[in-house]
Amino acid sequence: IAGVNNFGVGGVNANCLLEPNYKVCDENSLKIADTIPRIVNICCRTEEALNNVFNFIENNPQKITRDFLALMAETMRVEPSLNSSGFPYRGSMIIKQLADNQYEYKKQSAVFTLKTQRPVYFLFPGLGGQWVGMAKALMPIKIFADKIDECHEVLKPHDIDLKHLLLSDDKNSMSNMTNKFCATTAIEIALCDVILALGITPDGIIGHSFGEIAAAYADGCLDTREAMLVTYYRGLVTESDKKIPKGLMAVAGLSWNEAKKLCLKGVSPVCNNGKDTVVVSGLYNEMKQMIEDLNKKGVFVRELQSHDIPYHSEYLITSAKKLTDELKQVVPNPKLRSKKFISTAVIDSEGDIALKTASAEYFVHNLISPVYFYNKFKHLPSDALILEIGPHGLFGKVVKETLESGTYVSLIKKDSNDTNLEMFLQSIAKLYELGLNPLIENLYPRVEWPVARSTQSISSLLKWDHDFNNNVRKYPDYHFRSYASDMNEVYNPSQSIKAFLPEHCIDGNVLYPATGYLMLAWRRMSCQYGKLWNQLPAIFEDVQFRRPIFLSDTDMTRIKVRYHETSGEFTILESGNVACVGRVRTTDEYALSLQNVLVDTEANMDKEFEVNLTTNDLYKDLKVLGYDYGPKFRRIRSVKTNNFETIQGEI
Repeated sequence: IAGVNNFGVGGVNANCLLEPNYKVCDENSLKIADTIPRIVNICCRTEEALNNVFNFIENNPQKITRDFLALMAETMRVEPSLNSSGFPYRGSMIIKQLADNQYEYKKQSAVFTLKTQRPVYFLFPGLGGQWVGMAKALMPIKIFADKIDECHEVLKPHDIDLKHLLLSDDKNSMSNMTNKFCATTAIEIALCDVILALGITPDGIIGHSFGEIAAAYADGCLDTREAMLVTYYRGLVTESDKKIPKGLMAVAGLSWNEAKKLCLKGVSPVCNNGKDTVVVSGLYNEMKQMIEDLNKKGVFVRELQSHDIPYHSEYLITSAKKLTDELKQVVPNPKLRSKKFISTAVIDSEGDIALKTASAEYFVHNLISPVYFYNKFKHLPSDALILEIGPHGLFGKVVKETLESGTYVSLIKKDSNDTNLEMFLQSIAKLYELGLNPLIENLYPRVEWPVARSTQSISSLLKWDHDFNNNVRKYPDYHFRSYASDMNEVYNPSQSIKAFLPEHCIDGNVLYPATGYLMLAWRRMSCQYGKLWNQLPAIFEDVQFRRPIFLSDTDMTRIKVRYHETSGEFTILESGNVACVGRVRTTDEYALSLQNVLVDTEANMDKEFEVNLTTNDLYKDLKVLGYDYGPKFRRIRSVKTNNFETIQGEI
């Protein structure tokens, strides 16, 4: 027991009970990579500091326990910050156990300098990435294996041995479309479960072809059973439909418009995959002729294994009714898709409520209609982080060509069971380097807090950046902000603070008020003197308004205020662009030098005026001129005058 007292103002006397930490390391403490290799994420101020931690882990295996790694995982999750340089050197070490007390260490690192996080988009591919035994390497990951088991049980009554499809080396296991569909969806939703368990949530979700089934699962619109059965019936119904004519599908190096011009009768472009990549589908003989014609012209073209079924073409309309009936049994109460879900099956679903939900009608529409993937993908944020969740990376080239500053990460690779577990972990480490903070501890046995008494301390491993010297100010200097950094003003449309700003609309655009620039400069100067702005007079000189600041109704607007104490010069910037410059200073003298211009209005209260404008009159005229002020900006109540030499008003 310990006594605690405080004899300051409002002193408090208290007691606390301190209980010893009885936890000690056990025989499993050093088993850090016995099931799967261990990821260790590290972020530091400098490259030297990062390498220092790497070297410690590699050179002291006897100190690297489960508890220590749990502490590291908890400590090294740092979010990007606008007002801090943060910990830009981010790296990962993957520890692979070779034998008892023998490990292999692989390191990767990068410098992360962004002040905000990139938007993250999940991408679920359709056909083309499947391969024999594609889940085998990841089965040691419990979350993944549990989902594969669940999917297997869903399909078991339908005579599909999913584990055989995903884990065996039987080259005949992918001999029909139903098997390909089910195996692909199963691995996509299993990978999705792992990613979500790591705490990585998407800002948007996009699927290609039947990849929209897994996308709907990620969006929370379908559960595991629904996703697997929707996939199963998609394959079963189309393969058993004898009315579908024999067809063929092929990928071609053409744009959508070029493909439309070159397609023969009975053939049409059905998947707009990229700027110069499409899939064409249609009748067998016509498709064969078109492939031959494209080869003669030197155009890249390759047949796809669709088992003579021309998916996404008009010829699948005969399967629509039966598939709709089956899927309505599977999804009787469809859920509305969220705003995160980016549909590639419909361009505009305003008129049909069924196409706004993960309904039977939607997935039938997905089957028989073209895939407008590129139409939607090209409108994603140019700096988006695209995480492809599937059995093989198919869209890396499209991301590179379409998104100027985009980043692409895939998880596993075709025919690579020997290396896919390591590749998956390296991809998770890559996400950490890109600024995300995956909860990697969820991949490993859980550690109970507090950690064992002998656990290695983390603080002794940290090294700081001492390249810069800073003056330490004594009181009362520290109270002022003479040496403060630029002031940042953030307008967030989703918050109620400053909700009046959207009412300042000029020529149809919401602008930050010009007088607001002066207020920002005034506030910044006041900080310099350690006072509130309304306690300090301000004199503005040589003010120039260079450009307006447009306010978005969805995105945050960040304004920077730069002030130089010596000269009084200030600069208002938005996205690096100068909006306003000038000088501002304070004075000890009486600042209201024009006060004498104002006259006593009470003597004129009953006087008649030739011009008498009310609030509505005044702002109606201003609106005609393009100044559309909302109620909170309509502060002038009346304006009265005879000759406009003197004006009386009320605000």
